[in-house]
Amino acid sequence: MSVVNINKELYKQQVKDEKKVVLAEFWAPWCVYCKRIGPAYKKIAEEYGDKLVVGQINIDEEQELAVENNIEVVPSLILYKDGQAVGNLVAPESKAKIEAFIKEHAKCYISDIEEGDYFVDNNGFRWVVVLIAAAIIIGLVWYYFS
Repeated sequence: MSVVNINKELYKQQVKDEKKVVLAEFWAPWCVYCKRIGPAYKKIAEEYGDKLVVGQINIDEEQELAVENNIEVVPSLILYKDGQAVGNLVAPESKAKIEAFIKEHAKCYISDIEEGDYFVDNNGFRWVVVLIAAAIIIGLVWYYFS
């Protein structure tokens, strides 16, 4: 699923009225950092789109929503459940930070997010362990035969 552009009407429908979990990014077209984190946010939408609504709110076009949600810095992510904000994250550095934020705040609302699911950090850590083990084995073999 792709990122949903949320305007005032969609905000009322999807965030306030629905009983869904919604991850909203408040952003601006002039924000360089927003552009940098954009591809990671799109991957989040692809991976989590079946579990929650992933949307973006342009603060230049939807100033009322930015004021209502006390947005002072972009990008800012807010996770909503039943129309209420349950967590926020300002200027995430990476996709892994966004995933950790989702895991921390949405796990109790989304039953099939479990430890290790979808999180790049766990797979990356496994590869590090495999590479270290391989280096140790190669070192022992080299030491033994030299």
